[in-house]
Amino acid sequence: MSYSGVPNILITLVISIFIVLNTMISSVYERKREIGIYTSVGLAPSHVSFLFIAEAMALAVMSVVLGYLMAQTAAKLFAETSLWAGITVNYSSLAGVAAMILVILVVLISVIYPSKVAGEIAIPDVNRSWTLPEAKGNILELTLPFLMKYKEHRSVGGYLIDYFQGHLDVSHGLFSTGDIEYGFVCPTPPNVTEYEKDCPEDACEIPACLEFSSSVWLAPFDFGIMQKVDFQFIPSRDERGFLEIVVRLTRESGEANAWHRINKGFLHEIRKQLLVWRSFDDQAKDHYAQLLTAAEQDKGAHPDHGKGR
Repeated sequence: MSYSGVPNILITLVISIFIVLNTMISSVYERKREIGIYTSVGLAPSHVSFLFIAEAMALAVMSVVLGYLMAQTAAKLFAETSLWAGITVNYSSLAGVAAMILVILVVLISVIYPSKVAGEIAIPDVNRSWTLPEAKGNILELTLPFLMKYKEHRSVGGYLIDYFQGHLDVSHGLFSTGDIEYGFVCPTPPNVTEYEKDCPEDACEIPACLEFSSSVWLAPFDFGIMQKVDFQFIPSRDERGFLEIVVRLTRESGEANAWHRINKGFLHEIRKQLLVWRSFDDQAKDHYAQLLTAAEQDKGAHPDHGKGR
């Protein structure tokens, strides 16, 4: 019903920690290519670190369970032999529970540094988390870290508009949206004279770039934070042949510091939705492109509406 002798095993515990630490560090460096794949599909350094912690936790639980079963098996086999004469085994003892917890703690302590190394390998020499730029008065403008081909911009736009329409007049979640307006306006480079519905990717110029805007109320709604959100799909300044998304947030009500702080969660959610779009198959992407095309045709048939639905 009790246990003793913990100080006698401290040296053994330290040796165990270093053994597990060495094994985990070796595993991290052997899996550099795997970590690179995690990064390429959108995992942040913190996510990569957590993967290694979860793996170590799974191994710790498996070792505890196997050790407990082996202990019971050994006790059953040797209980009636002279080797274990006079020993009575209590499987529900607190000492057994403490031993299992101790094994898990040893593994978790050993994996802290290797998980940090894995996160540094994922994206070296950069900020560990995404930070918002400073607002200029009531306006916050930034470019999302997302590139798309010209033939994809209708699908991406249709998906985002559908996502915003799903938040119309809701009273829960991260935000609520008002009326959504959209159109096709794109800066035309100086060397382009003819307008086309779509543009060759190698030429990197089309006039039909999407832009849409919406009124957005941010949670918690008791703060009264309301802003106008404008999305512009424009030719990338750095990557020829691609479009990028510029977001412009204009504060219309609410306290400025709270508005700037809460917008980090709002923009992080938009970035996650773009990663979700990346995971769609071609059929699903075509579906959202057709949604936008159908809405555009409906808008053209009813020009007095003035809003994209």
